Amino acid sequence: MSRIRITPEFLRWHLYLPVTVLSLALLVVAWSGLDLKLADLIYHLSGDQWSLRFAWLTNGVIHEAGRSVVSLAALVLLGLWLASFLVPALRSGREGWQFVLIASLLAALAINVLKRVTHMDCPWDLLRYGGEEPYFSLFSRLPPGKDPGVCFPAGHASAGWSWLALYYWALEYRSRLRKPLLGLVLTVGFVFGFSQQLRGAHFISHDLWTLLICWTLITGVYLLFYHRPFLAELAQQVVRRFTPLKSPQRADD
Repeated sequence: MSRIRITPEFLRWHLYLPVTVLSLALLVVAWSGLDLKLADLIYHLSGDQWSLRFAWLTNGVIHEAGRSVVSLAALVLLGLWLASFLVPALRSGREGWQFVLIASLLAALAINVLKRVTHMDCPWDLLRYGGEEPYFSLFSRLPPGKDPGVCFPAGHASAGWSWLALYYWALEYRSRLRKPLLGLVLTVGFVFGFSQQLRGAHFISHDLWTLLICWTLITGVYLLFYHRPFLAELAQQVVRRFTPLKSPQRADD
């Protein structure tokens, strides 16, 4: 049973506020054209090319090695979870490890699926930056014959932010670690995301959308995993709110 009580304040800080702030940030980016403005700046500062696309730091360390470290961490966590069925000393950690695995996997899977059903190209593919494809925004309709891109949302940033599940793990089991873990995971995701912008792989909105999706989905998994009674009560309240009241029938005279 969870030791955390779901209150309006909890929902305000863990759901309403993050979703509102990130949604407003996305509106500002869309209204201001910041995607193209920031990509233009990076491209021009790089000598009108994506000079960091194959650089040792951005590609070799942050992208390739970073992805390997994240994969290794997932394998270690999976190993601990499997070992908990065999080693009695590890059983107490099984539930928490299972939550982190499920929540992180679902977040990464959601980003991967969205890449297949959206159409945005990477900046490095665009005519504007020396590529071959015209630019289409997220909600634009592609003309007939145009092959969809597979660059939205930001896959590498999600490799960091899918571990936001560690914050909720700490909230349940190691409360003093919740803020350090939250800061660490947010930082890793931002570093992963910004390095991809420097390489020409993504726009800033791709990263913001990815963070919004990961945080919202992981929060939902946390509530489903640890607070099903709360969700059941919430569902009942919604049903009662939108179910019309029956008029009392008058008895026949």
